[in-house]
Amino acid sequence: MDVKQDGKRIIAFDNMKGLLILLVVFAHILKNKAIADPIVIGIYLFHMPAFIFISGYFSRGIQARGGYSLLRLLIIYLVFNGLMMIVFGYKNPNAIEPYYVMWYIMCLIVWRLIAERLSKIKHILMLLVLAAIICGMWTSIDNSFAISRIIAFSPFFMAGYSVDKEMINSIVLLKNKRHLIIGILLALLATGVGILAYNKFAFTVDNLTMDPYDNIIDVFERITTFLISSAAIFTMLVIVPNKPVPLVSKIGRNSLGIFLCHRPITIITARHLPLMQLSQLLLVSATITVGLCIVFGSDFVNKTINAFFNIATDIVLGKNVADVRFAGIVKLVLMVLATILALLPVISIVWR
Repeated sequence: MDVKQDGKRIIAFDNMKGLLILLVVFAHILKNKAIADPIVIGIYLFHMPAFIFISGYFSRGIQARGGYSLLRLLIIYLVFNGLMMIVFGYKNPNAIEPYYVMWYIMCLIVWRLIAERLSKIKHILMLLVLAAIICGMWTSIDNSFAISRIIAFSPFFMAGYSVDKEMINSIVLLKNKRHLIIGILLALLATGVGILAYNKFAFTVDNLTMDPYDNIIDVFERITTFLISSAAIFTMLVIVPNKPVPLVSKIGRNSLGIFLCHRPITIITARHLPLMQLSQLLLVSATITVGLCIVFGSDFVNKTINAFFNIATDIVLGKNVADVRFAGIVKLVLMVLATILALLPVISIVWR
């Protein structure tokens, strides 16, 4: 029975991740298009908090927080952040600031390192929420090493990490009418609050990616964001099916490949999209989104990515996690350089 429940729960989270990664790609294409601002802001209000909640839930196992897994994440970060810096930040390279979506990998490493210790602190979620609200008051707590996002998004990670398994089962597996009604009401309430907040506070993407505050109003924006995000997460858990959904389940299961590979293409695509009406822009963006998710969410792409980083991690490691080999690090650097050289034709096109 437990195996069956675990399977249904994983499928439900795959469906949730699939929907979220579609929204991530869609929002990145629409980003910086003034005509689509309300839609982008609406997505940014909850899509990353929900993803982070799921990441927290799947970080509960020892393997996810083990040395091999953390080293693998670090290698993923160094490779992809390095490539993003070379392609898009070559004019003003910044080694301490994650480029574009790479902040999430940096955050995940830190959260997994400290999650178990934090979970033993009484009232930790309340303390983390307070820290998330207060940290925006210091301009020095910025995106250097993703520190602002590590602090500000940590409540969502720890909520997923700490949530009771039986509670998740009752919401995701049983889907009783009471939960469904509460979820729908919360969704309607969150939508209404979101519309009012957008008109009242004039949200920007910077506000929602947890940059330091510009003024005191930003404090209330962050509090509102947390409330809306929490309601959206519960609603998605209640509504998302626990049976496979064509395409959505697969891209959710293979969301890592989409997450790592989509951003350069969406940046270039957004730059070259011509001016068009909102309906046309949404249709074109949705078509590109589905195409990118099908390609980068394929089993082939994800098996290739996982195999590459498994090999890279094995090269760096000796016989165990404590035995990090200098020769292995040199080999890894050479592998990264070889990858960059292979991508030089694409890089040269972007530079033009």
